[in-house]
Amino acid sequence: MVTRANLWLPLLRRLTQSSPTWGVWKRPESALEGEGDVDALGARGEWGTIVREYVAWAHEAALGPVVVCTHAPDLLVLAACEGERPTRLLQMDVYSHRIFRGARVASAEGLRPLMCLDQRGFRRLRPGAEGLLLLLAEGVRRGGRPAKPAATEAIARLLRKDREGTERAALALGGRGAHLFAAARALADGGWDRGELMLYELSSASRLLGHPRELATCLVRDARRLRPCGLLRALQAGRRVPGDPQSWLDEMRRSHHVYGESGLLAP
Repeated sequence: MVTRANLWLPLLRRLTQSSPTWGVWKRPESALEGEGDVDALGARGEWGTIVREYVAWAHEAALGPVVVCTHAPDLLVLAACEGERPTRLLQMDVYSHRIFRGARVASAEGLRPLMCLDQRGFRRLRPGAEGLLLLLAEGVRRGGRPAKPAATEAIARLLRKDREGTERAALALGGRGAHLFAAARALADGGWDRGELMLYELSSASRLLGHPRELATCLVRDARRLRPCGLLRALQAGRRVPGDPQSWLDEMRRSHHVYGESGLLAP
């Protein structure tokens, strides 16, 4: 019987071999043990390799066409069609940079030294680094306020598990990382340092104001989030193709790269 782990693991292992900066950045179990997606990092210069490996994997696994989206800055989205109608989508997101409040936090290249090899044979962030990025992604609301207790406790467990990795990840974020490390240390010890998180949030806003090009990228990213493309809408709606699969794929070909079972780019 083909399980989710048996389906995904060949892809994760081949990407580990072929793309030096590629690695899972959070919760691989979401895809391997459930119905979630794979959240990964990968330098933009390696996106071509990542797409080729994904398309080859989909072909070998007898999956349907693959839709590739690069509409959002710093993000490559890959989705392979699976199953009978309504067709399910197997999703992998690959970030060239992690983002907080619109500002770039760290690049895939910068986080590469914080990767480790999972016992299942694929590259992933070490626990402390994963926890630090999750703190920004899911643990803190605007104004330095904590998210739901269940989310912050899960993050705290990662931080406690790998305090060295947490510190190294904070250093990789540059000067602003000191504020985040102080907040992460407080969370790992059972507290919450709202002041340090507010300082980090302010420093992120200051970075955008001081880098007009990055601010413009942030505005494009926000526009894409408010007006998602057809692929992102399908992924947000439970990773299922709406309506007739062929009609949907015809729509995707007008605005995305779509790869067929042969692995060749569809017209």
